[in-house]
Amino acid sequence: MARPKMSRVHRAKQFMPFSALPGLQEALRQKEIEHCLMERPELSEEAAEAINAELVCVNVGDSIEVKYFKEGRILTLHGRVEKIDKTYRRMIISEREIRIDDLLEVKR
Repeated sequence: MARPKMSRVHRAKQFMPFSALPGLQEALRQKEIEHCLMERPELSEEAAEAINAELVCVNVGDSIEVKYFKEGRILTLHGRVEKIDKTYRRMIISEREIRIDDLLEVKR
């Protein structure tokens, strides 16, 4: 016994992607991001003073290592100081701009 031929629309529906829980993948991705990102750590007065004492001695061309906070992560960068902008409180190290307020540690 021959079956009736299925229309193209019904045949195409068989191959459409199916998600039993719509939005689940997006919710899981959002949770991953929330767990990866952290809040900016607060510096103690002593740590802030230590950073300022090191920054006073830093000159353009010096090789330094900095630990800084950016976009929910703590990053470490080692390189040469290319520019120090006291007006906008930023410095450029190895072609990367770092806000001075985001510094957590400075080593010369």
